[in-house]
Amino acid sequence: MVALAVFWLPQLRNEVQPGETAVSDKPTEDRSTRYRFLAWVGAFTSFTFLGALLNIFPVFGREVMLFRKSVIGEIVFARGLFTTLGFLWFGRVTFWHFKGWSMLATQFMLAVCAGLLMFARDPVLIGVLFAASGFFISSAYGSSLFHGAAGSTRRTARGAVHESLLATGQISGAFLGGLIYTHSSMQWTYGFCMAIVLTGLVLPSSPPLALGAQGNTARSGIG
Repeated sequence: MVALAVFWLPQLRNEVQPGETAVSDKPTEDRSTRYRFLAWVGAFTSFTFLGALLNIFPVFGREVMLFRKSVIGEIVFARGLFTTLGFLWFGRVTFWHFKGWSMLATQFMLAVCAGLLMFARDPVLIGVLFAASGFFISSAYGSSLFHGAAGSTRRTARGAVHESLLATGQISGAFLGGLIYTHSSMQWTYGFCMAIVLTGLVLPSSPPLALGAQGNTARSGIG
């Protein structure tokens, strides 16, 4: 799915948008960073996790854990609140720009959250893990948005790739997570989420996503 979005959606660059050539802040030479591939993988995997959290957990919490609706609502609200706070914070700081370790750390922490959720039964602990997950999901979102557009002359296409990966990830998480929950348990659903997120740590070793790709730091302007 990531490969499809990366290689098919950029064909939008052939479409001429009204007034697009008049934008003066676009670079005249494409200086895209290869970090965008790692960021896109992270966006897809993290939003797959999010799709399962938002669509499967409320059913599990009500039917199995017997939580009150208000408790389930507070847990889901904590996720949304900390995602919003993450958006605000990552929008104000720049230390994560062009930093592969930041994207890998985000995937690792999301995998940790999914792993701990497999055994969490206390609503307060679940709420804390949902809040932490929401914060790290905002990091993955920001990395995808920033690294996709940074230095690019085709920002419309890059934005389309970004949004398609988010939507596809959420749909995949809800659909596959629902199948696993129906035929197995919520623990296996969280295990599926952890496995998906961990692909964000494994895929960077593949040639298109290699963090040490020659010329990447030169294009990004990093020392």
